[in-house]
Amino acid sequence: GLESVDTAPTYNNEMEVGLALRHARRIRVTIKVPKRVTEASESREEVMKSLSLLKLSRAYIIMLHWPCDLIVADTLFSVWEELEAMKKEGLCSALGVSNFTIGALKKLLSRCAIKPVLNQIE
Repeated sequence: GLESVDTAPTYNNEMEVGLALRHARRIRVTIKVPKRVTEASESREEVMKSLSLLKLSRAYIIMLHWPCDLIVADTLFSVWEELEAMKKEGLCSALGVSNFTIGALKKLLSRCAIKPVLNQIE
């Protein structure tokens, strides 16, 4: 059966996924912070909005999606620190990244306190 669901605000399906989750058992939910988010406060807003639409108190993984805009805006570390804070608050079990190049991953790993558990490549 289904073990996990990958969702993001850009998929525009979180309410429907939330409805389905109420009838499912033990599904792990991954929330992706959209690539357009370049500020720490925006990342928290997006995660909290997703959790609300999904009717969940926490996700299995919160993922940072596509690092290019963050690197250009020089906010990769502040956004990642906000994700680390969310993990410490219990809003997720783990943090991950999506579509990070080796260079972007090395940059993140050079300063992060909590390392990503995965790099999902599309």
